[in-house]
Amino acid sequence: MRTLWVILFLLLYTPLFAQSPSSSFLVAWWDVEALFDTKPDTTTDVDFTPSGKYQWTPEKLNLKFKRLAQTIQDLARSRGFALPDIMGFCNIEHQWLLDTLFQKYLRTNDFQTVFFASPSSASRNLGLVFNRRKFSLNFSNVYPIMLDTGKFSMPDIMLVKLDYRGRLLNIVLNHWLEPKPLNPLVESARLRAAQLLRSILASLREGEKDPNILVFGNFNTAASNRAFNESIRASDDSSYVRLNAPDFMLNLSLVSPNSGTVRMRAKWYAYDQAFVSASMLDEKNFYVFANSLERFSAPYLFQPSRRSDPVGQLFSTFYNERYIGGYSHHLPISVVVYFR
Repeated sequence: MRTLWVILFLLLYTPLFAQSPSSSFLVAWWDVEALFDTKPDTTTDVDFTPSGKYQWTPEKLNLKFKRLAQTIQDLARSRGFALPDIMGFCNIEHQWLLDTLFQKYLRTNDFQTVFFASPSSASRNLGLVFNRRKFSLNFSNVYPIMLDTGKFSMPDIMLVKLDYRGRLLNIVLNHWLEPKPLNPLVESARLRAAQLLRSILASLREGEKDPNILVFGNFNTAASNRAFNESIRASDDSSYVRLNAPDFMLNLSLVSPNSGTVRMRAKWYAYDQAFVSASMLDEKNFYVFANSLERFSAPYLFQPSRRSDPVGQLFSTFYNERYIGGYSHHLPISVVVYFR
C-alpha cells in the first residue's frame, strides 16, 4: 500500500518539480537610459561630468546605482527569483559600471559581464550579465551596422552563447535608432539593422540544429508595427511560427498583456521587446510559454500623476534634458525560461 502511495505522489507532483526554480531561469532586459561614469573619457560623454551639461557627479551616479539595484531586485522577486539569471542592458558606458552594479549594489560575485565598446554608439553600449554558477560563456561577439558610406550608424548587435548542461542558449541584444521618416540615414540604418539581425539568426540556424534563440532589445518602435515585424520576420501566432520554424520568430511582446515599456502622451508603447525561436516553443531543453513575458512596474517608477495622464510619466533620470534623479525612461521586461 505504501508503494502505491509513493507512485501516486510521484505521478501527481513530478510536473511541479520539473518546473521548480532549479530548472527555470529569469532572463531580463532593461534600457537604463544612461549609466555613465563621471569622467570625460571621450568627446561624446563630456555632458556626463561634474562640470558638464548634466552636472553628473559621483553622488548622482551613486543614486543611479541604488535606483537600478532596487528595481532589479524587485523585478526578480516579483517573478519568484532572487535576481535575474541573465540580464541584458543598453545605454551603458563602461563594463566596470555593470560589474559595480552587481558586485557592490546587488552584493553578489556570482555574475559575469559580457561587454563590447562600440565605436558607433557614442558610449551608449550594450552589455549582458549572467550567473556564472549556472551558465558558462561559449561565445560572444558584436556585429556593426554600417551604411554604404562605410560609417557606423548605431550600436552594434550583440550575440552571446551561454552553455547550460551542454545545451546552448543564444541571446541577441539590440538597440535601434528611433525612426525618423524624414531622415534617410536613420531609416537606412534601421533597414540595415533588420537585415543584419536576420543574417545572424540565419547563421545560428545553419550552425545548430533547432537552436534556442532569445532576442531582446529596445527597437524604438511599437511591437504592433507590422512593417517592423515583417522586416525581422516575426509573428504573434505561435502555431504559424512552429510551421515556419526556419524563418520566423515569435514576438512575445505581442502575445503578452501589458507589455508597454514606454509611456508617451498618456499611452503605452512596447518599444522593448522579446522574441523566441520556434524551437523554444516545443517544451524540450530550453523552452518558454507564449505568455511568459512580463513588464515590471512599481509605483516608485512613476512621477506623480497629472490630469492629462492619470498614470503619470515614468520617473526617469532626465526629463526634457533636465536631471530629475529618477530610474529610467523605460520599464524593464523579463521572460521565464524553463529547462527540461
